[in-house]
Amino acid sequence: MQYQEVQASLDDFFVPENSDAVRMAEMQERIDELEAQNAMAAQQAEQPDQMELLERSYQLAAHYSWLK
Repeated sequence: MQYQEVQASLDDFFVPENSDAVRMAEMQERIDELEAQNAMAAQQAEQPDQMELLERSYQLAAHYSWLK
């Protein structure tokens, strides 16, 4: 009888997590990560590339240096 009582108390102590709830939490975390990545990509797409700005700056400088 003692073994069964100990086993029952251990079963109560180590309650397995609800696998559906764990999977939902993992999926929500992944969704949040992807949304953050998407927002960052959209923000970067709105800003001109620094290399493009430098190239355009050199083009304008070369163009106006010929006018002197």
